[in-house]
Amino acid sequence: MSSKLIKLYDEFDNKVKDIFILFVYEFNTKETRLQMIDRLNSLFRAYKQNKTIFSYNITCDESNNTLEIIDNSSAVIDIRVKVNEQDNFFYSRRFTFLANEIKITTI
Repeated sequence: MSSKLIKLYDEFDNKVKDIFILFVYEFNTKETRLQMIDRLNSLFRAYKQNKTIFSYNITCDESNNTLEIIDNSSAVIDIRVKVNEQDNFFYSRRFTFLANEIKITTI
């Protein structure tokens, strides 16, 4: 992976964390998740419009925020980004808030 791509992935991680932090003390409800998705869509739409990325997908719903996760005062956001149409490089991360910590894992 190129250093340019690594730098871009680090930028994604930091910007998504900044958005996630805004919701840390909110209840994990459908409305809260929709607000997070709205902010994330704005972020990645800008990357797409300036041709930094080709496509993206954000999942933050009942499929990855199960009752167990919600009951543990946690939240999960899954983000997948295809940088360009030709390459198979994908940014694929799971952001999890648990015990006052944001954990980033590759999915």
